[in-house]
Amino acid sequence: LNEQEAYEMLCMVRDLPDPEQEQILDFEFDKLTAVSGAKSRRTIKTQEKESSKTKGLLSYLNFLNWSDVQEMINEEIFTVEEVTNIWRDVVGDLDSKVDRVTFGRLNRALDDAIDAMDEDEEPAEEPEVSTSGSSQVDPWAKSFQFKTVFTDESLSEINEYFNSLTASRSPPLYSFTDLSNWSDMKELLAEGQLTKEGLVKAWNE
Repeated sequence: LNEQEAYEMLCMVRDLPDPEQEQILDFEFDKLTAVSGAKSRRTIKTQEKESSKTKGLLSYLNFLNWSDVQEMINEEIFTVEEVTNIWRDVVGDLDSKVDRVTFGRLNRALDDAIDAMDEDEEPAEEPEVSTSGSSQVDPWAKSFQFKTVFTDESLSEINEYFNSLTASRSPPLYSFTDLSNWSDMKELLAEGQLTKEGLVKAWNE
C-alpha cells in the first residue's frame, strides 16, 4: 500500500472521515450556500447585508433541493417526508440553518438510513434442516420408536384413519388392501416416491 491507500484503509477501520468524500462535501456545501448572482450593485449590497448573519449556512429548503437529495427522491430511495424527518433528527427546527459540520452529519444520516434499508431487505437465513432425523432412521430396527418421527398431529390423523377402518371389524385388523387404498399411500405412489414393489416389500417386512 502507498501512503494514500494506507490512510484510506485507516479511515475505514477507525471510522474516520474520508478525505476525498470531505472534499466533495466541502464543494457541495459551498455551492449550496453561495450567494446567487445579482443584477445591480444595490441588489448586491442588499444580499450581502441580508446574508451577513447567515453566511456559510445551509437552509432546509436548500438541503432538500440538493441534487444528491433530489436524485434519491426521484429514485424513490427516500420520500420528502423521510428527508424532512432526517433533518429534524439531526438539526431540529426546519427554520434553522446549519454549518458545514452539521451538513456532514446530515450526509452521514442519509447514508445510515440507506444502510438500514439494505439490512432490512436482506433475506432471513433459512434454518438448517437436521439430517439426523427420520430420513436416516431404520424403521425396521428393534430400537426404532415411531413417535420420534411423527408429530402428535400426524399420529392423531393416523389413529383416526385406522380406527375408522377397523372399528367395525372383529378383530380390528388392517389389511394390505386397506394400505393400498389409503389416499396418502396412493399419493406417494402417484408421485413416484414409492413403488408398488417397495410397498409390498415393506408390508412383508
